[in-house]
Amino acid sequence: MWGPVECVDFKHLIRRFAELQAVVVPVMWGS
Repeated sequence: MWGPVECVDFKHLIRRFAELQAVVVPVMWGS
């Protein structure tokens, strides 16, 4: 599932994590 570390695009992962937080955080606060 995970490729070699040198193949990981950290900027892409950070962007994905930020997008996920932007969705999850309001849901947590709203519940």
